Amino acid sequence: MDYAIAQQLAAALLASLGLLLFIATWIDLKSHRIPNALVLLGILIGVLGNGLAPAGFGFNSEVLPGGLGWWMAFKGMGYGLMMMLPFYVLRAMGAGDVKLMAMVGAYVGPGTVIGVVVSTFVIGGIMALVVAARSGELNRVLENVRWALFGFMMKSSTGQITNMSEGTATSQIKLPYALAISLGTLWWLAWQRMSG
Repeated sequence: MDYAIAQQLAAALLASLGLLLFIATWIDLKSHRIPNALVLLGILIGVLGNGLAPAGFGFNSEVLPGGLGWWMAFKGMGYGLMMMLPFYVLRAMGAGDVKLMAMVGAYVGPGTVIGVVVSTFVIGGIMALVVAARSGELNRVLENVRWALFGFMMKSSTGQITNMSEGTATSQIKLPYALAISLGTLWWLAWQRMSG
């Protein structure tokens, strides 16, 4: 396949990821939910794109844009899911956020999704601090984090499972995490392009 056509196909697949993330963020901002149908559509496009597109180093590659293959798409989806799942178990994140990161992993593969998750956590942490400061709840949030970490360490040392909401004062802050996932994905893909 011609390099220019491969570039256009990769750009189209990246654009579809950007569009799906935009829609997920929009819905999450309005309703604090991420529709399963949207995530499933994205997983299908990511897996099919990676499996059917000519082989390459990923849709974001300038050297050889193309699909990573079926296995790498499923592996990326699994990595995205498994890296976020503990936060759902601890009740620090919603199921829709976990599934959305799995969708991103289906597009970008296992190597890239690790960077996306780290970027998402950094951006999500910054967003949480900004929202807490603007709502006047920064001290309460920091106190909650302190007690949650203390409780987690204490329960972990005895082999018990805890969740992040135990023993903390409740907060009214709801963070639409699809925004952090979208920004984290875009940031990491842009950084890959600039450094590659």
